[in-house]
Amino acid sequence: MASRSASKTFKGPKGTRDMYPVDMLRRRYLIQTWRDTSIRHGFEEIEGPTFEEAELYAVKSGDGILGELFQSFSGKSPDEVEQVRQLGRAPFAMRPEFTPTLARMYAALAKQLQKPTRWFMAGPFFRAERPQRGRLREFLQWNCDVLGASEAGGEHSAETDAMFALVGACIQLGFGPEHMKVLFCDRRFIEQQLAASGVSAQAMPSAFALLDKRHKISAEAFADEADGIGFSAAGFDALVAERDESVAGIAGESPWLAWDSAIVRGLAYYTGLGLELYAVG
Repeated sequence: MASRSASKTFKGPKGTRDMYPVDMLRRRYLIQTWRDTSIRHGFEEIEGPTFEEAELYAVKSGDGILGELFQSFSGKSPDEVEQVRQLGRAPFAMRPEFTPTLARMYAALAKQLQKPTRWFMAGPFFRAERPQRGRLREFLQWNCDVLGASEAGGEHSAETDAMFALVGACIQLGFGPEHMKVLFCDRRFIEQQLAASGVSAQAMPSAFALLDKRHKISAEAFADEADGIGFSAAGFDALVAERDESVAGIAGESPWLAWDSAIVRGLAYYTGLGLELYAVG
């Protein structure tokens, strides 16, 4: 008698991709480009586990991220099983991002590390969210991080290392500024302008979250939400437009770069220079 599995067809989990030889060649080339570029710009490679304690993500990224986690537990430990029953949350989770792991690793050795510390990694990440164009549930991500720059001084110089590593990777992959543009912003400067616009310290997280989604909503919706938070969208834009030369000239003149006050990220652990890569056109 044939087994039941012989007649059943299995597909890969939703939001994942099967990588055949030609796909792996492309992937290896991309990862090697990231590695070569990172090392050329002074970053050292690190790696962390693909799963962490779920509580680490709640502490570092906020409780909101708990709904995006692929939870994990062995089922062999009575304590783990009981935690799932009591809290509805497993003790471990597949990593949705690298910053909490990065922070944990840096804190363990911070006193003995040279400042600033430049680390990079590239690997798989997992988010239990609805798959969308360009964002699957399992995806590959490249991280270049500069830590301890404020202790060593020269924050802008250290932070732009990551910016130009991104540009260097684009160049190595055959792109030019007519294909890609790096939008950047300094969250510290934006916080000053928000405060000058009348935003209270308590409302600052809401203001950053609003700026983070500015390109995804209409100008009218942005202005309405800004009024609700306590600042004028027009007044804020006027202040940002008058930014001083020390902020505007963070990265000098480059056809690759463009200032954008919406590149602030909504999460609290983003405190300095932020950047995002966009396709032109």
